[in-house]
Amino acid sequence: PFGDQVDVLLTGLEQYGYAGSVLVAEDGHITLNEGYGLANREHSRPNAADTVYDIGSITKLFTQTAILKMEMEGLLKTEDPISQYLVETPPDKADITIQQILEMRGGFAEYHDDTGDFQLMTRDQALRRILNTPLVAVPGTEDLYSNSGYTLLAILIEVVSGKSYQDYVRQTILEPLGMESTGFVGEDLPNLAYTRNSYDGYGTPAGWPYSWVLVGNGGMVATTEDLYRFAQAVIGDEFLSEAVKAKSVFASGYGLAAGGGSDTDFSAAIFYDVTSGSVFVSLSNQVLYSGEAVALTLYDMLDGADVPVPPDVVDSAVEPNSVAGTYIRDGDTLQVSAEGEGVRVDATSQAGIDVLLGSEDDELVALSELTLQIQADIRAGDYTLMQAALGGDLSLEQVQAEEGAFWERLVSNNGAFQSIDILGTAPSDSLYSFSTTFRLNFEQGSVYIRWVWEDGTIADIRVSNEPLMGYSLTFLPTGEQTFAAYRLGEPYLTTLTFDAVGNLTVSARDKEAQFEKMG
Repeated sequence: PFGDQVDVLLTGLEQYGYAGSVLVAEDGHITLNEGYGLANREHSRPNAADTVYDIGSITKLFTQTAILKMEMEGLLKTEDPISQYLVETPPDKADITIQQILEMRGGFAEYHDDTGDFQLMTRDQALRRILNTPLVAVPGTEDLYSNSGYTLLAILIEVVSGKSYQDYVRQTILEPLGMESTGFVGEDLPNLAYTRNSYDGYGTPAGWPYSWVLVGNGGMVATTEDLYRFAQAVIGDEFLSEAVKAKSVFASGYGLAAGGGSDTDFSAAIFYDVTSGSVFVSLSNQVLYSGEAVALTLYDMLDGADVPVPPDVVDSAVEPNSVAGTYIRDGDTLQVSAEGEGVRVDATSQAGIDVLLGSEDDELVALSELTLQIQADIRAGDYTLMQAALGGDLSLEQVQAEEGAFWERLVSNNGAFQSIDILGTAPSDSLYSFSTTFRLNFEQGSVYIRWVWEDGTIADIRVSNEPLMGYSLTFLPTGEQTFAAYRLGEPYLTTLTFDAVGNLTVSARDKEAQFEKMG
């Protein structure tokens, strides 16, 4: 069975730091449901089939399904304008339909919080913020991802049903489907996984606030098997009528839903294909190998891709501290440092990144060049490219005001601007995103910035006074002189070989590059 192939891959990946649980179903039968790595590192509790994870934005599928069940009950129609149910709706939003919000075409901004998922906010506060925030697009004209839109749907569910969002979801979806291990952030369910997060450092969702920053768009927890039950129901013929299913994301009979966030290391993904009967559920509590990246890799395997099994980690004859240092080749450098039983390699240029990836990717170079041009334009007072790079959600005036204020703070804190160094563009945590890292040099110090690109636009920005590398990989010993790094996506495997005279050979894809140790 395909599940056996997946188990071999993930068992090997566990040695490299993977932690999560994965379910594989083929032709309606579960062929794998296992946990890998640790649910709680402090107490060495392993992940298992019944480990409960935060599922992030997959919560939106439950919100959508709740709306569709309400239509089946005759409580609303998705073609109705939201103003029919929410009397507070201002004129500019009065004609937005429920269906437009379901399809992420309502024109709403992406967020309605200031400080992230853990910000405390009441329902009334969320409603006022969402309805009073200017639209970022004409409703029905653009696909714009919006957490705020789905929180608005959760408010609508409460107003129309007369029940809390949690109660309506429980009574209409969770209880009928027997999803006994599914619940909400703030509930102390058994077998919760731990992860790093920005609220309590390292903990479970039981200790986190469940506020209206999250309700409807995130904040649910579940096991792999419960999510499989849910997937079977919503793509099947009994739970949802054909009429409402045609209005859902399940209408195509194929898809991938993924969720995660910058405030925790949880991530989750569901892949389903009605034609083949295949369903993958991938839940993760670490960032090295996200739930989405694992699910996409499994899809590639199912589609015939040759995904190598990670090599076994063994004892090495090379002491990591003995090979730490700077390695040089044609003016390019790699910085090697000891990290546990292995080594970490940092690339600080596009050429170094290309060596670690075994490629010269035109798209990576193009994003580095675009970043350089955007920064030059900003310093010249032209914010047009930056507005486009941010996806066009903000007006040119808004971008100018925000970026202008940001630059004023940088100069105020660090002195006059001197130069910029592009440290390189590389694949990010997600298989289909990239990150460009650059350093802004001022009279009194440097500031490091990382832009994460998705679909050609900036999806996330990180600013740090501490050094950020262009790209880093951690390598573990796989032979007497050899270390390996394994990533999901091409190239899966990069190896390092250290010789007795201080030279380093980096191998990726079919390419090799030799570096000499300085000093």
